[in-house]
Amino acid sequence: MSSRKYNSKKKILSGIISVHPHGFGFVNPALSQLNNSEITEIFIPAQDVNLAIDGDEVLVDHINNKKDKGWEGKVKKIVKRGRKSLVCQFLKYNRFNKPLFECQLLDDRIVLIDNKKLGKIVNQGDIYKIYINDWGKHKRDVLRAFYLGKY
Repeated sequence: MSSRKYNSKKKILSGIISVHPHGFGFVNPALSQLNNSEITEIFIPAQDVNLAIDGDEVLVDHINNKKDKGWEGKVKKIVKRGRKSLVCQFLKYNRFNKPLFECQLLDDRIVLIDNKKLGKIVNQGDIYKIYINDWGKHKRDVLRAFYLGKY
């Protein structure tokens, strides 16, 4: 299957990503960046979302027109997070007695809660709203957050 490059200068576009529960996403670039281009939406395969979550402003590069499929690209960088708080489920306590949470929106990445307000009041499966203060840079990174309250 052949593909055609969008721009020989490796144009990078920005836009807000919408991420599907299966991990892939779509970015609609701002019209001002397109210069009469036919691009209206860029598909981002799950392996190329690069830790972006729904609502993040991202930069997209490696934009190709896949014949019969449309435009496809990769998230190069997260410019701005679209949200600061998330709803997560309590998983367990780590060996240092810190509560660990997981969140489907984060592809089940582990979240470590830093503050002591939470204490030992949580039970496995409890749902909490948390504020993310360190998103990490790699998929294996543990996110750091503060507890905001039971959801």
